[in-house]
Amino acid sequence: MKTALDRFGRIDALLNIAGAVPQIDLFEMTDAQWADSAALQLHGARRLTMRAGMH
Repeated sequence: MKTALDRFGRIDALLNIAGAVPQIDLFEMTDAQWADSAALQLHGARRLTMRAGMH
């Protein structure tokens, strides 16, 4: 964030493409594995947005 702000003075858009899904068959994935993957993606986007909003 600091680098972008120092260089451009503002942040106009955020892109969150992080995520991790166990490399197993969808039908073998447990609810806990699915929940962990979803939490990573959703919380990552929220944390990125929160951090950008602080600047």
